[in-house]
Amino acid sequence: MLCLSILFVNCLYIPFSMTKPNQYQIGRFSFCNIIGFLFHYFLIASFMWMLIMATIQYMNFVRIFNSHVSHFFIKTGLIGWILPLLFPFLVVLIGKNGGYTGESRCWINNDWLLYGTFVAPICIIILFNLILFIFTIKSIFRHDSALIPHQNSRSKLQMGAAICCFVSVGKFY
Repeated sequence: MLCLSILFVNCLYIPFSMTKPNQYQIGRFSFCNIIGFLFHYFLIASFMWMLIMATIQYMNFVRIFNSHVSHFFIKTGLIGWILPLLFPFLVVLIGKNGGYTGESRCWINNDWLLYGTFVAPICIIILFNLILFIFTIKSIFRHDSALIPHQNSRSKLQMGAAICCFVSVGKFY
């Protein structure tokens, strides 16, 4: 699902960057509002899916036992696809001219809405990802006294696992 949301962000980037405000008007909403809404939604959804991936890694590496979640796919689907809709809808409801028609680009036209519906959620998600990443790395690098003779091979395995965790929770996005 993370790949799908990133794919949509990448597919929407060119229309997003080329659309001028008030270029095509369809009733109350312009094409600019639609592209801005979708771009905003899929950006937030991508970061939300990264948080879900970090939570899955936390459950697999730190909370190994008793980590079963009933209806896991339904819950992650709701969190990953439905919760990010809240932020673009707030922009549409509160913002002027549909919320996404700015002077020079099709993006959030109010600074308070930009910080409240885009910057703050992404910063919070990155903070949670970082916290979960630290817990996961601590769990991976926890030493076991019985494995001291094989420490060199274990360190390589731990380093590989740490790099995989780092990349998959979107630290290089």
